[in-house]
Amino acid sequence: PSGDTALGDVNGDGEIDTQDAGLIISYYYGNVEFTEKQMTDADVNKDGEVDTQDAGLIISYYYGNIDHF
Repeated sequence: PSGDTALGDVNGDGEIDTQDAGLIISYYYGNVEFTEKQMTDADVNKDGEVDTQDAGLIISYYYGNIDHF
């Protein structure tokens, strides 16, 4: 179903990749705004903040250094 994205899939394209990490960086620097759903999907370490740590975890996941959040 539409809108049913996974943790880490910030742009909702069905992939967890560097584009999602890039969106988080853009959000962190105030260049884009996120919906409530994007905020939930972006906070991969579940610390209540969307920041560079989340982007780093997504990149680690993308390159296979970790297999879950």
